[in-house]
Amino acid sequence: MVAPVRFHDLGSGPPLLLVHGGFSDGSGAWAAQMESLRRHHRLLVPDRRGHGASPKEPRPYTIRGDALDMLDVATRAGGGSFHLAGHSYGGLVALEAAILAPERILSLHLIEPPYLALLPCDPDVRALNGEVRHVMEQGQERGPEWAATMFFRAIAGAAAVERLSRSRRWPDIVGEGERIFYEEYAGDYPRDRVGRLRVRGPVQIYTGSNSHPALRKLAARLSKLIEQARLLEIPRAGHAVQVAGEPFDRELLAGTASKGLD
Repeated sequence: MVAPVRFHDLGSGPPLLLVHGGFSDGSGAWAAQMESLRRHHRLLVPDRRGHGASPKEPRPYTIRGDALDMLDVATRAGGGSFHLAGHSYGGLVALEAAILAPERILSLHLIEPPYLALLPCDPDVRALNGEVRHVMEQGQERGPEWAATMFFRAIAGAAAVERLSRSRRWPDIVGEGERIFYEEYAGDYPRDRVGRLRVRGPVQIYTGSNSHPALRKLAARLSKLIEQARLLEIPRAGHAVQVAGEPFDRELLAGTASKGLD
């Protein structure tokens, strides 16, 4: 029997499930929202399989498998409908969960999912795809610290890596990096998969004004492929758009039709 993933359950109000990306766990990615949004929503914050306190098996990890884990979290928390948000790789997981169970999704919030297959010929996307795939192919041999360094250099640049590597978060980031060696590569998520999305509620796609140009282009392209989607640019935000705090929270709460921030 496959052990279920672990998740934080806090706050009150309509359920909002928050899916983290790579090199992190739930509380690491969503620390700000676990404080700011708990007055507006019941927050379900899982550690994806292979991250944080969740089981490491079974491997390999797939986007569909992660999506099924997220739906199981919502079911174990009481079932029914819920709002869903995902950052980065977690954005692809959230998209897949919404495709698998559209009737359960009240609103969908996708934060710069690396849906690389949408623009394979764009030079910025092609360059990013090559750099990140190289990390995936070489990382297991070279180790998680090399993988984390090269991944964040590709996403955010050398100066950002220098700052990050000196922070207290760096050991945790490196520790969470091992999962990428065993997971489905984001660039292999099928281009036509988004065409199966049938959610009825709002869809909001977020990008940071200071983020990688490839990720910004992919967010814009995805917003055009989903009929009811709104593209929201958060000023001065990087790839981890949710770290911007109040500007991101305000847009998310508008999309969940929750009351504004106090």
